[in-house]
Amino acid sequence: MILSTTGAVIVPVIVASVGAFAAFLVYLGQQLASRRDAKRALFSQALADVYRWAELPYRVARRRPGEEAKHAIAAGMSDLQETLYLHRSWLRIESSDVHRAYERLVEATKLRTAEHLRCAWEAPSPETGGDMNVGDLKIDIQEEVEGYVAAVRDHFAWWREALGVATFGFFR
Repeated sequence: MILSTTGAVIVPVIVASVGAFAAFLVYLGQQLASRRDAKRALFSQALADVYRWAELPYRVARRRPGEEAKHAIAAGMSDLQETLYLHRSWLRIESSDVHRAYERLVEATKLRTAEHLRCAWEAPSPETGGDMNVGDLKIDIQEEVEGYVAAVRDHFAWWREALGVATFGFFR
């Protein structure tokens, strides 16, 4: 069998096209994985910041004596409040289901820490190691955390990922 000049040109073009398409698919897969990992990190940080808020009564109760320590904690609380608003805004854009779960989590955390924070601020600063024992402080947000984690897990469901790839993210 003799290849014509046209066939000799077409075969390398087809091979190069298939190779380029395969390289594009690999690149696309890497970009999607990178984007997914970045989102997971943001979802995790949002949860970590809620836990930081839940820890505030402990930090306030164990603060060092003096106005400087009070101001440092208050500034940290303000920064954390700002960060929580940022997470809320981002989640509102990213996923309405995850946003609703996060709103429930943040509101429950703030509600359950409010009285503990008030009492911690009113109490004198600890003077000894024994004074740092905060007693029976319990801030239970586990149900809301589970709701948030379930919403995030659903957000990363395989079928959502496939729909995002198939539609280039338009219907995600």
